[in-house]
Amino acid sequence: LRGDVNRDGTVTAADALLILRLLVGHAPQAGQATFPHGDANCDNRVTSADVLVTLRFAAGLGASGSCVNTIQ
Repeated sequence: LRGDVNRDGTVTAADALLILRLLVGHAPQAGQATFPHGDANCDNRVTSADVLVTLRFAAGLGASGSCVNTIQ
C-alpha cells in the first residue's frame, strides 16, 4: 500500500514518521519499503509532501488527490 512504509497492512502516523526519518538520512530497516510505499502522493518521489499526505490520512482528514492506501 502507498504510505505503508513498515508494510504492516495499515497506513498510520508511524508510517509518516518512518518517511520523515528516511528523508533525513536514516537507513530503512529490514522490511521497510521506501519506494514505492513511501510515495503516498504518487508523484514518483519521496518527499515531505508524502509525510503530510500520510499524516492526514492516518488522522482521518482525507487525502484527496493522492494515492495513499492504494496499490499502485
